[in-house]
Amino acid sequence: MGKTYATEGSGTPGTNKTMLTVIAAATVRPKVKYICIGAGGTPADQAGVFVARRITADGTGTSVTPTPLDPADVAALATSKENYSAEPTYASNAALLVVGMNQRNTFQWWAIDDEGALVVAATAGAGLGIKSESHTATPTTDVTMHWQE
Repeated sequence: MGKTYATEGSGTPGTNKTMLTVIAAATVRPKVKYICIGAGGTPADQAGVFVARRITADGTGTSVTPTPLDPADVAALATSKENYSAEPTYASNAALLVVGMNQRNTFQWWAIDDEGALVVAATAGAGLGIKSESHTATPTTDVTMHWQE
C-alpha cells in the first residue's frame, strides 16, 4: 500500500478556471482517491459546474505543499498548485468527474476502491485538475484532494 497525501487550495471560480491540481513526477503515478469542493465565502443561491480532467502540460499557478496523512511518511513526489494565472493544458474529451452544484452545497467524492481511483500518468507535467467550467457567481471556493503514491 502506498503513502497518502492531502492538498488543498482555494480560488475564485469562473469559466475555465483551474482551482487545484496534482502534478505527477516521472517516477510516480498519483491515484486521486478523494475530492471535496465547497464555497468558503458567504453562500448564495448560485450554480457552478466543476470538472476533474487530466492535464497533459502544467500551467502557472501558486505551489501548495502536499501534507502526508501519516506524519511519519516522507514528502510527496507529486506536486500541487492552486489559483492558476496561466491554465494547464487539458486532454481533450477527458472529463473524469463532472459536478453540477449549488454554492450552498459541499460535494465529496471517494474512489470506491483502487480501480475507481483517478490515476495520473507517471510523466512530468501530467496531472489531474479540478476546473470550474461555468459559474453564475464568483464565490471563493475551496477544493481538497487526497492521493496515493
